[in-house]
Amino acid sequence: MGEAPAEGVRQASYAASYINGLGTGSWAYNNTGVKWEYKYDCTNFVSKALYYGGGMKMRSGWYKRDDVWFKNPWWNSWPVKASYTWSAAENLRRHLAWNRPGYFITRVSDVRKGDILFFRYKGDSVYEHAAVVTANYSGRIHMAQHGGPAHTTLDDAIARNKQTPEPIISIVVIRPTGAR
Repeated sequence: MGEAPAEGVRQASYAASYINGLGTGSWAYNNTGVKWEYKYDCTNFVSKALYYGGGMKMRSGWYKRDDVWFKNPWWNSWPVKASYTWSAAENLRRHLAWNRPGYFITRVSDVRKGDILFFRYKGDSVYEHAAVVTANYSGRIHMAQHGGPAHTTLDDAIARNKQTPEPIISIVVIRPTGAR
């Protein structure tokens, strides 16, 4: 799915910008018990998986911009703890789609470990939840998350949510890539 480096671009620099999807998915699967840091911690959990498991590089700057992505260490949280893109689903979706840029995955058969799922619910104008794909067994997508059963399948999440007043109305799958 990924593109080869442009002619004249050194392979080493291309590899350095690669985000490890297998590592992202494995970290998410093995670390669902990690401490919550926010009341709604789903995107913080996904960002940790991308950083610790996938090796995605932080980007500093004004914390409200879509092109930055960072979390300050616990001992240095001034002026903010994390960028908006680190800790809010819609902001991370825009960051991965337009500032890394990632691939939008449109076929269930193409979804793979390490892809990021974004959920939009009835009544919401933006995506409010994020999760990490941990496996795809013949179209049965498994995911890890904070903000629901830690380990579940996409089908089960949709079925559970269908009975609520605000069912899932849209799901976007993005495969993160390196820096542009």
